[in-house]
Amino acid sequence: MEILIAIFIVACLAVIYYWIFDAKQKEKQELIKEQINGLIESHTNQLKSEGVNVDTVYTYQDNAFKQLDWSKAVAFRLIVDVANRQIVICNDLSNPFSPQKIPFEKIINCEVLSKNGWLSRKGISRAVVGGVIGGGAGAIIGASSAQKSIAKIVIYTSDITTPSVTIDLYAKKNDTWDFDNERDAFAQQVCASIKAIIANQ
Repeated sequence: MEILIAIFIVACLAVIYYWIFDAKQKEKQELIKEQINGLIESHTNQLKSEGVNVDTVYTYQDNAFKQLDWSKAVAFRLIVDVANRQIVICNDLSNPFSPQKIPFEKIINCEVLSKNGWLSRKGISRAVVGGVIGGGAGAIIGASSAQKSIAKIVIYTSDITTPSVTIDLYAKKNDTWDFDNERDAFAQQVCASIKAIIANQ
């Protein structure tokens, strides 16, 4: 009987400890979420003060709230400013915040990379065909079938001093790499937008 009581007490203590630990983790996650949202709002106000029109925004965040470590997080936005005919690339966790502005007329191409290198033509075509048939969800399915998750987006420009701009969606300090539908959807949306800009030059 004493043994059962002891086991019951230990189990209760374990449950209480888990509840306290889980509550603290959630509290930290909410704090980080508030901090990142505050940064994004501040950066958006800065861009607006510079005359940037936030017409269309594509956003990707890689477990920024769950990891509790900004060095392992990614928070990117790509803004399509139609009125000023430019795109604005924002790394909202960079310090200092230094958005990159690229005029429409200087954009010449856009490509994506997997963690281990360029995505094969087969993988890209699957994503494109999937996007045409099923929209954004189709693009995700198409990319998934290629079995390679996107790690970087490279935008090529006609600017000799800055011929390419890379959006690195992979937090290098992460110990693991997994397939991420949100990351691949962001890349597909960005590339589709870039191709639309080029086609309407």
